[in-house]
Amino acid sequence: MRYLRTYEHLNDTPTVGDYVICDENNNVNDNDRIFNYFLSNNLGKCINIVGSEYIIEYDNIPSKIKHYFHVWKGYRSKDKRYKAVTTNCRKMNRNEIIYFSNNKEDCEAYLTAKKYNI
Repeated sequence: MRYLRTYEHLNDTPTVGDYVICDENNNVNDNDRIFNYFLSNNLGKCINIVGSEYIIEYDNIPSKIKHYFHVWKGYRSKDKRYKAVTTNCRKMNRNEIIYFSNNKEDCEAYLTAKKYNI
């Protein structure tokens, strides 16, 4: 155990505060395709875990797909205070999360590699 490096994950589940990249492939019309493209090419941040669902918060959402996101009201795990989070939240299951890391740079590197097919 003492030889584990910092980039090695010990578990296969995201925790609160991790940056995530998600994908939903069950949508078919044009706005849904824009929504899927947004999810798979932008970082979200896990702000809470409710049962088996992860509450993911996104920034800079285009107005065309704003209706896919909702307000999440509840406790944030870190500060234990009741806060209404902005309308930029979405519930995701573990199988919809493609990649996660506690470092934002790792997720950005993943998106860059995906963009250039590296």
